[in-house]
Amino acid sequence: MRSYKLVKWISYDDLVKLYLREKNGKVKMRLLIIIKLYEGHKLYHVSKELKMSVSTVSKWLKRWNQGGYAALLDSKSRRKQRA
Repeated sequence: MRSYKLVKWISYDDLVKLYLREKNGKVKMRLLIIIKLYEGHKLYHVSKELKMSVSTVSKWLKRWNQGGYAALLDSKSRRKQRA
């Protein structure tokens, strides 16, 4: 199985705090993906546990690596955050 790169923008504890404070269900699920990857789980296992495709997990990992938390937000949420 292919390994993956995970950029650790913030500490694990801060990531969990973000997850617990998040109100948007979609963003919360994306944060859960990243939490599982921080914990060392493989992409395949995260996808099976969360009942989503490996390509979806990979997409959110790629977005996280490119921009951290802000990259996990929906387009509308990102616009609101900048305002």
